[in-house]
Amino acid sequence: MIFFEFVFILTISLFFLLVVKKYSAISIFHPVTMVGLWMIFFICGDAFYIRYSGYYGPSNFEQYPIHSLQVSYALLIWFIAFLLFILGVELSRLRGSRKNSALGFSRNTDHELNFIDDTPRRRVLGVVAAFSLLLAFYLIVMKIIAGGFTLAQAPHVRNFIFRESGFFLVLIQLFLIYLLVEVGSSVLMGEFSRKLIFFSTVAATAITLFFGMRSLLIYLYILPVLFFLDLTKYKLSIGRLVLFAIFGIFFIAILYRSLARDIYFSANEGLSAFEVFYQNLINFPQFLWGGFEISSLDGTIDIISLEHGLLLGESLFNGLVAFVPRFFWEGKPLGGGNTMYTDEFYPGFYSTMNAEYSLSGVGDLYWNFSVFGVVVFLIFGFVLGLVYFRTLRYVYNTNRLSLAALSMSLYAIILFRFFSFLRGDLFNFVSQLFTALIPVVLVYIILVVGFRRNV
Repeated sequence: MIFFEFVFILTISLFFLLVVKKYSAISIFHPVTMVGLWMIFFICGDAFYIRYSGYYGPSNFEQYPIHSLQVSYALLIWFIAFLLFILGVELSRLRGSRKNSALGFSRNTDHELNFIDDTPRRRVLGVVAAFSLLLAFYLIVMKIIAGGFTLAQAPHVRNFIFRESGFFLVLIQLFLIYLLVEVGSSVLMGEFSRKLIFFSTVAATAITLFFGMRSLLIYLYILPVLFFLDLTKYKLSIGRLVLFAIFGIFFIAILYRSLARDIYFSANEGLSAFEVFYQNLINFPQFLWGGFEISSLDGTIDIISLEHGLLLGESLFNGLVAFVPRFFWEGKPLGGGNTMYTDEFYPGFYSTMNAEYSLSGVGDLYWNFSVFGVVVFLIFGFVLGLVYFRTLRYVYNTNRLSLAALSMSLYAIILFRFFSFLRGDLFNFVSQLFTALIPVVLVYIILVVGFRRNV
């Protein structure tokens, strides 16, 4: 039986690889390519590790023996979800096939881009963004001090900082989106200013990591910048993307987490920062697939047991209303699928840590409507496909430089925030996407006013 499961996992993994190879010929940042790469690393990698170790669990604190065919069944559900996602993207392509075929949307397409330079308006945007960052920093520091913490503890107490303070995230993300507009404008003009990219990257890294926001750095800056490069003549290969991923895993997932978070765990009491880092490094596979970092498949395995019954839309409703500010609705649910999963399956962890385990997007849908719930992936694929193709059409047909860069940023934000759903639940996806879209709208307003005055 174990041999059968290894063969099944290997077969699914090879299918994902073939799909990624096909769609990467169009673009590495095509929705199917990126989601396929995520599936290979986060789902197939976790499946191999679980089957090899014989244990699964949402963290290194919670590990349980795996039973016969549990991994295969959970992986099959993810496979069905991915097929539906591909179908949705293809339907969006067929919907606009005439417009899309005019450009071909190939990585090899050599399409001339002509833009109006709007540097003065970007300078105004820069002033607004700098002010928003200073305001966010001041408010966050005041909250840290009021909570009895030190600034050095900021990455460790990020849940305390941003709890019921989504306004802070909006201010910070406004500055990050400004950086994306500057970098995107530079790349689209063919200038590729290494100095600009270097200082923007340093600023984004310092800001996000200081407040413990690793995902914000990856999803709202690093990956969008790589998308900018790939869309123009500075194209990326899968090999280069893998190198970036290895670099990110080492410095952000292992080194940074060890110094900013794990050193405060009670299990590491008495250990130096270097000892914690070295321990995580030598236990690399367990650190990634046997702990907090990658547990989407583990959450799915828990859910498919169905010992707790179907939710019939409860957690999905909570997710759909996640964007509503709490001062408008005091009774708004405190969380979605992740909260309910942690409270139901691991109540001890939830009550003592005030944190959540991830049940995964597939787990969230399955817990509500069984296997029929993953049909929602068809909708996700269709919407992401529409955004992708329309973004390319706009970039190739507009003369508005900053708005072209902003539209690219918008697609990248939606695509990479979708990973929050794959990894977590609908509630986190909606709330995080909403707090990212608010500054996008604000930036758009500033830039549109500028064009109306200057064009």
